[in-house]
Amino acid sequence: MIFINKNNNSLIEAIFNGEGFYTDKTLKEAEFNYLYETVQNSYSDTLSHYMPDGEKKYNIKDYEKLDLNNEHKKIWTKSNRILKEKAVKHWIDNSELISYLKAELGNIRISDEEDMGYPNVYWRLVRSNKKEDIGPLHRDEWFWILNDNYKDSESQTRIKVWIPLLTETGQNGLLVLPNSHKDESIKWNKFDRDGEPKPKLYSCINNKDLKLLNLNKKNLVIFNDRLLHGGALNKGTLPRVSLEFTIFINKL
Repeated sequence: MIFINKNNNSLIEAIFNGEGFYTDKTLKEAEFNYLYETVQNSYSDTLSHYMPDGEKKYNIKDYEKLDLNNEHKKIWTKSNRILKEKAVKHWIDNSELISYLKAELGNIRISDEEDMGYPNVYWRLVRSNKKEDIGPLHRDEWFWILNDNYKDSESQTRIKVWIPLLTETGQNGLLVLPNSHKDESIKWNKFDRDGEPKPKLYSCINNKDLKLLNLNKKNLVIFNDRLLHGGALNKGTLPRVSLEFTIFINKL
């Protein structure tokens, strides 16, 4: 889908008419620190419910030292990784990033795909050299198509925001297939996993065409929800931690 960019907006041009993603936005230090600490607190509070010494403060950088391989999947469900309403509201009210997105894109709304009654902002943790921690290539659009509670709107479209909070340049991050949001030949289907419908890519993709986005600290990615993407295997020494959310914007 090609959009007419009447205002010569570089963000709109990149995510709709360009390669499908934009990486030229940087978080202010105070906002980055707030989000990092909020995720750190979410991680520690959740983990304390599963550990014998539940009063301890857990540092997210030290997660793999806990050796929770058998419990990892059970602990880190999506519901346990969604930030609390109070923290999200405080961030939105004070966010330079949200102000920037509104200025560039007009009216925006952060999605509530889990029907929690407030904007869903959630984080991910990817352990070192664990293939099971990274999802396969996909378009976020497919999850919305499979969501029975979501009815597509002819007046709105979706954009994803991905914020790296703890990454090691060149060792982990987000993999994307540039320009794939324009490719109408990409095939997918659904399958059931744990009783829930999930999308699966059926088209063959040459791994050499994938691009690992090497971001400087506090850089983030804003991308089209039709862009094929996935997590890269974490070859670093620390867990990879990122924050993400979907926004609805009026079609241009």
